[in-house]
Parts: sequence; C-alpha cells; structure tokens
Amino acid sequence: MINSDFVVVWRVTEGCNLSCPFCLYDKKLGGVRLDADLAQILKFTEILGAYSRQTGRRTLISWLGGEPFLWPHIEQVTHHAVSNGLLVSSTTNGTTLGSPKIRKHILDHYSELTLSIDAIGSVYEELRGWKNGYAKLKEYTQLLDEERETAQSKLVLKANIVLTHKTMPFFSELCHELANWGIDVITFNQLGGRDRPEYYPENKLTAKDLDDIEQTFFSLKSKLQEKGVRLSGSQAYINRIKSYVNEEKISIVDCGPGTDFLFIDERGRISPCSYTSADYGLGVGMIEKCEDIQGLHHLFKKKQTEERSKECDDCKSTQQFEKFIY
Repeated sequence: MINSDFVVVWRVTEGCNLSCPFCLYDKKLGGVRLDADLAQILKFTEILGAYSRQTGRRTLISWLGGEPFLWPHIEQVTHHAVSNGLLVSSTTNGTTLGSPKIRKHILDHYSELTLSIDAIGSVYEELRGWKNGYAKLKEYTQLLDEERETAQSKLVLKANIVLTHKTMPFFSELCHELANWGIDVITFNQLGGRDRPEYYPENKLTAKDLDDIEQTFFSLKSKLQEKGVRLSGSQAYINRIKSYVNEEKISIVDCGPGTDFLFIDERGRISPCSYTSADYGLGVGMIEKCEDIQGLHHLFKKKQTEERSKECDDCKSTQQFEKFIY
C-alpha cells in the first residue's frame, strides 16, 4: 500500500465478469452474489474520516471484489470517502479501464490502483476467460498511465500476480512487461487452496518453482529497480511462500489485531484480516464513533486470546510476512 498509517480493505461485491479458476468469484460458479450495504459504507467512512482527523493517522480505504468497478455505487462511495479526508485505492481486473469516464474517476480520486494479472498473452486470456484480454489490458493501462502524466496525478499504479505452477515461467517476463506499461509497484502471492481446493493440487507451486523464486527474486528486484519499478517482498515473504507450499504451519500469537489494518467483507463483518472474518468478525454497524474504531484492538485481542481461531495457528495474512516490504 502507499504510505499510510491505517488501512481498511472492504470487499464491496462478490460479482465479477471474468472466470479465473482459482478465484471464489469466478463468474462460472453458481450461487447468489452479495453486495455490501451502501448505507453502512457511507456511515462508516464518515466515522473513519473523523477517526483519521482526530488521531492524525493517514488512513486509506481500499475497495475489493469480485470486480469493484462493476458495483453501481463505486463512484458514490469513493466520492464520499475522499470528501471525508480518506485516501482511496482498489484492486481491479482491469476490464472496465477502457472507459474514459472510469479512468478519469480513478485519476481524480484514487491514491493507488492495483491490477490483477498473472501471465502473458494467450496463457493470461485462457486463465481469465477474457478474449484478447491481454492486449486490451495493456492498452487500457498505458492509456491510464499517459493520462496520469498529462493530469500530473499522483496515482500509484500497482500490479499483483498470483503465482501458480503454470504462470511461474512467465513471472520475470511479466514483471518487465508491466514496467513498460507504466506500473510503479509489483506484488505477488502464491496460489492458495482455500477458495478453490479442486484447482489447487495440480496448479500449486512445486519445489522447483520455489527454487526458481528464491534464486531469481533479488536479481529481478534489482533489475526492476533500475527501471524505477519496485518489486515488493523480502526473504521473510519468500520463506512464508515456501512454508505454505510445503504445508508447514506458522502460528501467530499476537499480530496486534486491529491496530493498523482492518478487513470488512460484503456481509458487513469487520475483522483483523480476511481469514478471520468468520471467527472474529463483528458487525460494522457497531462502529458509531471514533472511539469504537480505537477499541477494536482490545475486542479482537480478547477474541484472539479467549476464542482463538484455527487460522491463527497457520497464519496466511501477507501483512504479517512482509509482502509489502520494498
């Protein structure tokens, strides 16, 4: 994330227009797709803005999906957040960036935007279910970068890559491609098996993939730095990826829950991270004043101590393992 003291990630919709086989929001999957409650977001952003002003903490709220830019209220909640003094970001699959209106909205109001992209050319298009999608995403991103320069916008363009056994061979090449598109920061994570367990066994990273990451990461990081692009991550993060793939659990006793980061899902459950929503989640409607935000750490710590989630016995939260270290 950009330089901020406090980050809130809110998944505002489960709806998506692509069919990524590793994602729970693959459009091919059946079932009801939930959206966040508009009134809850508007109320919470007002309180969060007041909290930021009262504490002096630089605060960022980030919209997550699904695909956030398909949610009909995205512009309204973004305007409201900015008017309350918050920084705004979002993660997107990029399909809507062909719209000049959406690009202008982003340039006018967003502090950062993260593109989700995993491979190059036809491999990317097959994985995402988007015909000619790679060329379109490149075009849209370069347009946004050009318009950013013209507008002298301070928008930070990021990309996040999901590494699978199939996409790993493209990692270095993709990073250099993204640098040429105008991307400023690149982050990555390994394929997880929680959302789509049927996809995981044949597509998870292998021992050789892990060796390749470890042997090439810091050289790639240095080469990208020469281009002015930051490849995020550290040895601690590489070690966490290895432990996850090797099924070695890492327990977290005290992560300082709720002190610097909050996650809110489409059901309005506020929790220390996305993995603990079911166990530690509280209704966001309970937040009525600044002091309630400040009190979340005590409530979450009490739950972590007295009603410990099994997720904490094998913590997968990337914030705990230096994913965002430059």
